[in-house]
Amino acid sequence: MKLYYFKSAIPIIMSVLVSVWLHSSNSNATVTAKDKFVQQVTFETLNAVDHQVIVKAWGQLEPWQQTSLASQVAGRVEYVHPDFEIGKVVQAGTIILKLDPADYEPPVAAAAAELALAEAQYLEAMATADVARVQLRDRLDTASPLALRVPQLAAAKARVDSANAALQIAKRDLARTNVVAPYTAVIRELNVGVGQVIASGESVATLFNATKARVILPVAMYDAPFIANTMKYSSSEIRVTDTSNRNVVRTARFEGVLAYVEQRTRMQQVVAIIEDPYLVETDNGFSEARLKFGSFVEAELQGPLLQNVYAIPQHLLDDNKIWLINEEDQLQSREVEVLREEQELVYVRGKINDGERLAKTLPDYPTNGTRVKAVKSIVSTHSASGDL
Repeated sequence: MKLYYFKSAIPIIMSVLVSVWLHSSNSNATVTAKDKFVQQVTFETLNAVDHQVIVKAWGQLEPWQQTSLASQVAGRVEYVHPDFEIGKVVQAGTIILKLDPADYEPPVAAAAAELALAEAQYLEAMATADVARVQLRDRLDTASPLALRVPQLAAAKARVDSANAALQIAKRDLARTNVVAPYTAVIRELNVGVGQVIASGESVATLFNATKARVILPVAMYDAPFIANTMKYSSSEIRVTDTSNRNVVRTARFEGVLAYVEQRTRMQQVVAIIEDPYLVETDNGFSEARLKFGSFVEAELQGPLLQNVYAIPQHLLDDNKIWLINEEDQLQSREVEVLREEQELVYVRGKINDGERLAKTLPDYPTNGTRVKAVKSIVSTHSASGDL
């Protein structure tokens, strides 16, 4: 009888054991499945930095002043200065061209003779006037100006002034046979040679003023507010680098903003001035550190210092929000204020604390509270940005 009951209980016992085993297997499978669907997310630790805003712009160096130099008198060229060649630098006041003075020296001599004659006649007129005054001393009050030789004396004085003016004109024309560099200049074009006959007013060369250079720097509208203080003061300094030789670095000063916006790019036009680009004042323009007209330069306009900001990769910013990983390894969105965008980074402020973890890789559809497996990123945004 006992054996019968025991055999009858075997199926029941087996059913209970199978049920327990199945329940245990399902529980383990659920835990394993949950662990399996926890996504791995890389992060980096956030730390506030101070970021110096630098607005970069590029432009072509051009002469501050350009002159078409012309001869003021006509004549045959008999001398050209050795440095009066295209591409060379000449100092201010250098006689770069001489015309044959033969046609201008005789007028000087003739004018000098006329002046001497006029002065002699003036002295004679003065003596005659003195004699007349002596002869008419008893009736000076009633004597006519003609009797006192007043008009004759005035005419003689006028002839002296006229002769003197003619002499000055003759000397001026003679001096103008020497064509002088009006400023320290780079010769851009040369239109004359020895033996050539030129007319008065004919252009002999095109000069670039080498004492100053300017560069027009297009600045985007969104960058303009960051250099507003720089553009207030003419003494503001701008760092300029030659893109063809980055060892050549000079300091420019802010000159102003052109009174129009470039139509094609919709950018403001900032003007910077570089003193002595050819370094003529230091080594006569032969230095390797000189900046040549036509060079393409990179300018750095200093903006404000953004203090206690966080550098965030742009692709991690979504509608002014970033994703952080909290202490429970859960995703949490945080709204931030964007202060500045530069290349691949944005600089933000917000309710962020140093040491918080910024999620750099995210699930396809991140939500607040999503559990993740946090793994520290090898590459740091802060080290890549170069901020302190």
